[in-house]
Amino acid sequence: MATIDNTVDIVYRITKQLNTSLDLDVVFGNVLRLTVEATGAERGSIFLLDESGQIIRHILARPGQPSETLQHNIKQVMSCGLASWAYKHRIGTLVTNTITDERWTQLNGDKELTGSALVVPMLYNEQVNGILTLHQKQINFFDESHLALVTGIAGQAALALKNARLFEEIKTLAATDGMTSLYNYRYFKERLHEEFERAKRYKRDISLIMVDIDFFKKYNDAHGHPKGDMLLKDFSGILQKALRDSDIIARYGGEEFAIILNETANDVAVEVAEKLRKAVELKDFEGGESQPGGRVTISLGVASYTDGMKSADDLVKNADNALYRAKEEGRNRLCA
Repeated sequence: MATIDNTVDIVYRITKQLNTSLDLDVVFGNVLRLTVEATGAERGSIFLLDESGQIIRHILARPGQPSETLQHNIKQVMSCGLASWAYKHRIGTLVTNTITDERWTQLNGDKELTGSALVVPMLYNEQVNGILTLHQKQINFFDESHLALVTGIAGQAALALKNARLFEEIKTLAATDGMTSLYNYRYFKERLHEEFERAKRYKRDISLIMVDIDFFKKYNDAHGHPKGDMLLKDFSGILQKALRDSDIIARYGGEEFAIILNETANDVAVEVAEKLRKAVELKDFEGGESQPGGRVTISLGVASYTDGMKSADDLVKNADNALYRAKEEGRNRLCA
């Protein structure tokens, strides 16, 4: 039976790893690798869970090899087996012999992983954020000292995961417009600069669409600000539904919106803009009949990167000028 030496040093090294980054794959990959090496396990896994208990990441590590994040269908792992048992009971378990342990044979349903195992939940405030498992082909390899060490590591890992998620929530809030849940102006400017410089450096396409809701002030005056807010939210929903996940949609200010289309040439961007224009024109917004023309409509300006542009500001200026022309020419149209 294996024994653990230098437990304090092991915990220190792992805790240090947990504080080096907020990248979940990197952090937990390093923690798992150190845990595998420290315990002598033949392999280890960390299953990171969302609030409903569904697995969102499966990280695997073996001695002397870099950890890897698996992309296969991993939800089934929590439907049976000791991982499910540990999640339900919120306690770690030690299996000294997978062949003779009834919990293993009954819950896991097979004897593919013969030997000994540890299965420990990552608990924070009674919430299971993940499951840490270790396996060794040798029976009677793990003992209570291994279980105690891994339980301590799992607790520290759960705290680190909670902190990482809080950090992501804060970043999202800082980048999000509270009214529409789209990105805000500040985030838009940062991303546009990054994407423009990338397109310029590698000679890639990038386009920008500026959008303005026509006669929005008239709508607000006629129906009040609460209805105006609802119109902004409904319009934001149309944008999110019509565009790609990779497109960056932001509330530019007031009733004006901006859309960054990466890897998109001007002719395609014009098609996208026209699709949005038609979608809004055909939508029966509440109170839309009071608008000029009897419908809520939008005007759009489209601009794309061309040789000679020095900065993202040039792209914004061109798109703004195109939007201005669309308004001058009668609204409910696009100019490029």
